[in-house]
Amino acid sequence: MEGDRGRSVPIAQNVARQPSEKRFPCPMPDCRKLFNRKEHVTRHLKSHNPNAEHQCHICGRRYVRRDVLRRHVSGHGPQPGTSKPLTPVTSSTVDQLSTPDRGKDGNEDIVLGFHSRLDTPASFDGGLPDGLHAQWPQPQDQCWQPPVFLPEVRGLRAASTNIAYTAEWATNIATLADSENIPNSLFSDTVMPVNTPEPAQTSQPLSLASESLADTVDSTPNERQLHTSSNSSFGVDDPDHNLIGAHLSASEIQRLVQVYFARVHPYWPILHQSTFEIEQASKCLLSSIVLLAAYHEGNTDHGKLADAVFNAVTGEELMSNPSLHLLQSLLLCVVYCLSRLREHGMAARTTYLNAILISTCRSLGVFDDRYLYHKEIEHSPLSMWLAREQLHRLAFSVFCADTYISILQDHPPTVRYQELQIPLPMSTGLWEAISDVERRKLQWQEPAGRQKVLFSSILRDILEDEPQIETPYQLGLTGSHLGLCALWSGVWEAAREAHSSAADELYTKHLPGSPFFKWRQNVSFWRMRMEENCALQQKYFSRMTTDGDDAHPSRALTLILGHLYHLHMHAPVNLIQTVANGDENSTRLNEARKRLRTWIKSPCPRISVWNAAQISRVIEHESICRSGLPDAVQNPCAITSLLTSAIVVCFVAHLTSSCSSCAGGAGEGPSIDLFNSPENDTGLAHWRDTGVGVTSWSSSGIVVCRCKTQELASWFRGHLHKDASAEAEFIVFVDSLQSTSV
Repeated sequence: MEGDRGRSVPIAQNVARQPSEKRFPCPMPDCRKLFNRKEHVTRHLKSHNPNAEHQCHICGRRYVRRDVLRRHVSGHGPQPGTSKPLTPVTSSTVDQLSTPDRGKDGNEDIVLGFHSRLDTPASFDGGLPDGLHAQWPQPQDQCWQPPVFLPEVRGLRAASTNIAYTAEWATNIATLADSENIPNSLFSDTVMPVNTPEPAQTSQPLSLASESLADTVDSTPNERQLHTSSNSSFGVDDPDHNLIGAHLSASEIQRLVQVYFARVHPYWPILHQSTFEIEQASKCLLSSIVLLAAYHEGNTDHGKLADAVFNAVTGEELMSNPSLHLLQSLLLCVVYCLSRLREHGMAARTTYLNAILISTCRSLGVFDDRYLYHKEIEHSPLSMWLAREQLHRLAFSVFCADTYISILQDHPPTVRYQELQIPLPMSTGLWEAISDVERRKLQWQEPAGRQKVLFSSILRDILEDEPQIETPYQLGLTGSHLGLCALWSGVWEAAREAHSSAADELYTKHLPGSPFFKWRQNVSFWRMRMEENCALQQKYFSRMTTDGDDAHPSRALTLILGHLYHLHMHAPVNLIQTVANGDENSTRLNEARKRLRTWIKSPCPRISVWNAAQISRVIEHESICRSGLPDAVQNPCAITSLLTSAIVVCFVAHLTSSCSSCAGGAGEGPSIDLFNSPENDTGLAHWRDTGVGVTSWSSSGIVVCRCKTQELASWFRGHLHKDASAEAEFIVFVDSLQSTSV
C-alpha cells in the first residue's frame, strides 16, 4: 500500500544515496522501515490505518489510498455492463510485467503468466466453496489450461472422467494385496483427474477432483484456445487406478487422513486443513496422504501403495496438464522417499521424483509467481488468496525438500533462493482462516511488509550486504528456517573447496575474504539472528512454547541444520571415512592421512566436536520427549546428522589424549561440558583455540579421549539402534577405527 520507494528499494541502495542519519524511520512499533523523504513516511503511515475506506466494487477488497484502488480495479479487466470498459491486461502487457522486477508496485491482483486467459462469462457468487483448495470456481462452456511443457505442440488432450467418492467406492477399490509385483505400465495409458477449472453453466462451482478436461489445445504464438472434444487420446480403462491400498474402508481412509493432518501436515503444511474434504480431493492426492500416514504409523503394506502412486504421479497428465493436486501429491511422494532415503534403491527414486517436481514447478512458474490462474478466481479475494498461498507453500516445501536431499546426498542443491521470487508464507494463525472476514481481521496482525517483499530480495539484502546492516524484515521462525535452507548452497561450495581432494592440504586458515570465511560468518550471523528474534534454543531446551511461529514444529531441525553446516565446513568426513575404512589405492590412502595430520593440529577438529555435541544434544532431547528418534517424515536430517557427528567425534577422540592418564599428567586443565557450554563461553573458546582442557560428553560425563572411544561409541549406538542401516555403518567404522592412525 505504500509507495515504491519506501517498500522495494534495497537497504544497500538507500544507504548509498543518503546517509543513515538523514533517513526517516516509521514511528509505528514493530515497523523498522526507513525512507529517504519525510512525505514518504506520511504516505506509508496510511498503511497502518485499519480503516481502509476505498473498496473495490468487483471483489470487495479495501484499500487506504484511492490510486492503489484504481490500479487494482484496472487489473480486473473489462466488466460486463460497463459503459467505459477498463483497459484489459493484454499479452504484451503480460510480457512486459513478466520480468524479475514484477510485483514491486504492490499490485497483488495482476496475475502474470505465459498465455492469455479466455474471456468467458463470469459466474461466481463470491462466497467460499466447500473444500476450496480442491475446487476452484469454473465456467462450463470453454476450458482453461495452465502452461504446458511444450507450448509449440498441438493437439494435447486430457482424459475425461467422473469419480464419486463414497463409501461404496472406498470398499470396492481394486486391491493391491494380491499382487506383489505391479507392472510398470499400469498407468502408462491413463491420466489422473485434473484439478484445472472448467466453465460452468450454472453458478454452482463443480468439483475439480471429479471433473477433468476433455479438450484439444490449439497453440498460437500469442494465445492458446481450448475447444471441447468428446474424444480423448488417453482412455481411462480403470477409473479407480488402484490408488488406495488394500481393503480400505471409508472410515479407515478418514482415520488415516486425520493421522496425516495431526502428525505430518504440521511439518509439510501445503494443504488448507480448514477446508479440506475427502470427497473433494483428487484420488492421487488422497492416495499420497494415505501413503504417508500409513508409513508414519509403521504399516508394512505402504510399499505396495507407493508403487501405484509413483506410477500415477509420473504419468501422462504430469507432462500434459499438471494440476495443483498432482503437484502436491508429487511433493508428498518426494517426502515419502526422502524419509526412506537410507533404504536400498530409494536414493535414485528420490532424486528422480525430485527432479520431475522441480522441473514441473519451474515450467509452470510456481517459483516466481507466474502461475496462470483462472480469471474467475480473481473475483473472489478468499479464493485467490487460498490459491496463491497454496502455491507459495508448495514452492517453499519443494525448496526445503531439495535442500534436505542435497544435504543427505552431499551434492549441490537444485533450487537456489534467487529463484523464489515470492513472499514468505502466511503465519499459521492467518493460514487457518476459513472466511474472508476472519482473513481480513488476522491480516492486520501480520508483520508489516511481509507480503510485499520477495523472499529472494530478503536474502539478497541480508547476505550480500554487511551482516551488521539492520534490515526491516521480521522473518519469524518459519522465515528463519527457510533462510537457513537458502544458506546451504554457499555452505556446500565452501566445504567442497576447503576439503577438495585436488589441494595439497586441507584448508584450515580461515582468512577474511575467502568463501570459507564468508559462509561461516553468514551461518554464525544467521544463528545469532534466529536466537535474538525467536529465542529458538532457549525456548526449545526449556520447553517453552507459544502460539504462532514460536511453536514451529521444525524447530529441532532448524537447530540441527545450523550446527550441521559448521560440521560440514570444518570436518572432512569423506577423508575420515577413507582413512578409517582403508583404501585399495595405497597412494590415495597416504595422501589422505597426510592431509588429516594437518587438519588434526588445527582448531577445526575441536570446532567440529562442539557442533557435533550440539547436534547430539538436540537428538537426545528429542528422544526423551518422543521416547525415541524423531520420525524421518518430521525430521529427515536427524539420523544422518547424528551419524556424521558420531564419526567425527569418535575419530577425534581416537587421536586425542586429554585425560591425565593418557597424557601422562599433561592433560590437566579446566573441565568443559560440551553439551551445555555456550559458544561464547571463555573456557570453551580457550579450549577451541589451544586444545587445553578436558571435555566431557553429555550428562554421563564421558571424557573425549582415546581411552573413552568405546564408551562414546556406545552412547551413539544407543541413539542409532532404531535405524538398522545407520547403526551397521557406524559399527563398521568403529571396528576399523581401532587400527587407524594418521
